[in-house]
Amino acid sequence: DVLNNKNRHSKNPIRSFFISLLVAVAVTACGSGGGGGSSAANTPPPATAVISGNATAGPIANGTVTAYAVTSSGSKGVALGTTTTDASGAYSLSLNYTGAVFLEITGGSYVDEATGQTVNVPTTPGSGLQTVVSVTVGSTLSVQITPLTTMAAVRAQTMAGGLTIANINSANQQVSYRFGSIYILSTQPVNPLVANSATGATQEAINYGLILAGLSKQAQTLGLTNPLNLVTALAQDFSDGSFDGVAGSTPVQLNGSAISPATGTTELGMAISTFSADT
Repeated sequence: DVLNNKNRHSKNPIRSFFISLLVAVAVTACGSGGGGGSSAANTPPPATAVISGNATAGPIANGTVTAYAVTSSGSKGVALGTTTTDASGAYSLSLNYTGAVFLEITGGSYVDEATGQTVNVPTTPGSGLQTVVSVTVGSTLSVQITPLTTMAAVRAQTMAGGLTIANINSANQQVSYRFGSIYILSTQPVNPLVANSATGATQEAINYGLILAGLSKQAQTLGLTNPLNLVTALAQDFSDGSFDGVAGSTPVQLNGSAISPATGTTELGMAISTFSADT
């Protein structure tokens, strides 16, 4: 378990940086029937897997969440179901399915934390925020769809074998670990634009919200008109399992230029700190 393997990772400087930074800035952040026969009335409904959560960069309203099956070759397959997020980004899906699932939100919009501007999520499948998870019929799962889960989804797709359950679990754990061991699937980020949103929230939820806001602030600092472009670049950067400015050996491009090797580490950390200090 990557999240709990302290002996293996205790000396990771990037993880230590994020943990110490986030703890510091969070202080200021905001039955069966008895009769015979086989009538429909006596037939139990099919068992389903229920997946619910929130789509958040800020909360994405009126977006379309689509669940896809995963093929035996580890790639995205047929659509299993769709639903629409509400004003707070919440969604829920019931699937008669067991196995790996690829979730994506397309369309809808959210308020960018750093600029206050409305950002429209791309409507083309494959270009929205993503999550990969394994489900079992009869289970109920809380699953967030965020920039961090998108990084994990891209990572899993590039691993040998593609979207296997083992790769999905590993990729989610890797991204969780890189950002201070936040459970990126089950933890709902706080919305730092809402007064008192941190009241009663867990430290994980507060940190998660600050990281997403930091991405927004970093995109503003870089002069990006669409902050989701930074998310795409960082997802490509982490596709090989590390934030170093390259995907494999290929420099990651953002607005026509190669990103800095520190874009997903210390530079993002400074953006989190800057946002958190801005009352």
